[in-house]
Amino acid sequence: MIEKVYKKNLKQKHSIFNICSNRPISLKKIVNIFKMHFKNIKFKQRKHQLGDVYITHGSNSRLKRIIGTISITPINQSLIQTINWYKSNLNFINK
Repeated sequence: MIEKVYKKNLKQKHSIFNICSNRPISLKKIVNIFKMHFKNIKFKQRKHQLGDVYITHGSNSRLKRIIGTISITPINQSLIQTINWYKSNLNFINK
Protein backbone atom coordinates (compact mmCIF):
# COMPACT_ATOMS: atom_id res chain seq x y z
CA MET A 1 0.00 0.00 0.00
CA ILE A 2 2.85 2.37 0.80
CA GLU A 3 4.36 1.75 -2.62
CA LYS A 4 0.99 2.37 -4.31
CA VAL A 5 0.60 5.71 -2.51
CA TYR A 6 4.18 6.65 -3.40
CA LYS A 7 3.58 5.91 -7.09
CA LYS A 8 0.55 8.24 -7.11
CA ASN A 9 2.92 11.26 -6.94
CA LEU A 10 0.62 13.25 -4.68
CA LYS A 11 0.94 17.03 -4.77
CA GLN A 12 1.18 17.19 -0.99
CA LYS A 13 4.68 16.63 0.38
CA HIS A 14 3.47 15.00 3.60
CA SER A 15 0.37 12.87 4.02
CA ILE A 16 -0.90 10.60 6.75
CA PHE A 17 -2.83 7.43 5.93
CA ASN A 18 -4.37 4.81 8.18
CA ILE A 19 -3.39 1.36 6.96
CA CYS A 20 -6.04 -0.66 8.71
CA SER A 21 -8.93 -3.04 8.15
CA ASN A 22 -11.54 -0.43 9.11
CA ARG A 23 -12.96 -3.01 11.55
CA PRO A 24 -12.40 -2.80 15.31
CA ILE A 25 -10.70 -5.78 16.99
CA SER A 26 -11.05 -6.51 20.68
CA LEU A 27 -7.94 -6.57 22.82
CA LYS A 28 -9.12 -9.90 24.27
CA LYS A 29 -8.97 -11.46 20.79
CA ILE A 30 -5.38 -10.31 20.34
CA VAL A 31 -4.42 -11.54 23.84
CA ASN A 32 -5.93 -14.96 23.10
CA ILE A 33 -3.88 -15.29 19.90
CA PHE A 34 -0.71 -14.53 21.88
CA LYS A 35 -1.69 -17.05 24.57
CA MET A 36 -2.01 -19.78 21.93
CA HIS A 37 1.56 -19.21 20.73
CA PHE A 38 3.36 -18.30 23.95
CA LYS A 39 2.28 -20.84 26.57
CA ASN A 40 4.19 -19.17 29.43
CA ILE A 41 2.95 -15.64 28.76
CA LYS A 42 0.89 -14.02 31.48
CA PHE A 43 -1.37 -11.02 31.16
CA LYS A 44 -2.66 -9.00 34.04
CA GLN A 45 -6.12 -7.55 33.53
CA ARG A 46 -6.49 -4.10 35.02
CA LYS A 47 -9.41 -1.82 35.63
CA HIS A 48 -9.92 1.03 33.20
CA GLN A 49 -7.72 3.98 33.99
CA LEU A 50 -8.28 7.68 33.48
CA GLY A 51 -7.58 8.44 29.84
CA ASP A 52 -8.24 4.90 28.56
CA VAL A 53 -10.10 4.81 25.25
CA TYR A 54 -13.04 2.42 25.31
CA ILE A 55 -13.80 2.06 21.62
CA THR A 56 -11.65 3.17 18.70
CA HIS A 57 -10.62 2.04 15.26
CA GLY A 58 -8.95 3.50 12.21
CA SER A 59 -10.63 4.54 9.01
CA ASN A 60 -9.02 3.60 5.71
CA SER A 61 -11.42 5.65 3.56
CA ARG A 62 -8.73 8.19 2.56
CA LEU A 63 -6.34 5.42 1.55
CA LYS A 64 -9.07 3.76 -0.55
CA ARG A 65 -9.82 7.08 -2.24
CA ILE A 66 -6.17 7.45 -3.28
CA ILE A 67 -5.23 3.90 -4.33
CA GLY A 68 -8.56 2.18 -4.86
CA THR A 69 -9.22 -1.32 -3.58
CA ILE A 70 -7.02 -2.48 -0.71
CA SER A 71 -6.28 -5.97 0.54
CA ILE A 72 -6.00 -6.47 4.31
CA THR A 73 -4.52 -9.61 5.89
CA PRO A 74 -6.82 -10.98 8.62
CA ILE A 75 -5.60 -10.20 12.16
CA ASN A 76 -5.17 -13.89 13.07
CA GLN A 77 -2.92 -14.50 10.07
CA SER A 78 -0.90 -11.30 10.45
CA LEU A 79 -0.30 -11.80 14.20
CA ILE A 80 0.74 -15.42 13.65
CA GLN A 81 3.17 -14.31 10.92
CA THR A 82 4.62 -11.68 13.28
CA ILE A 83 4.90 -14.18 16.14
CA ASN A 84 6.63 -16.73 13.88
CA TRP A 85 9.03 -14.06 12.61
CA TYR A 86 9.80 -13.08 16.21
CA LYS A 87 10.42 -16.69 17.26
CA SER A 88 12.70 -17.36 14.28
CA ASN A 89 14.70 -14.17 14.96
CA LEU A 90 14.79 -14.39 18.75
CA ASN A 91 18.51 -15.17 18.90
CA PHE A 92 19.29 -12.22 16.65
CA ILE A 93 17.05 -9.87 18.66
CA ASN A 94 18.58 -10.81 22.02
CA LYS A 95 22.18 -10.03 20.93
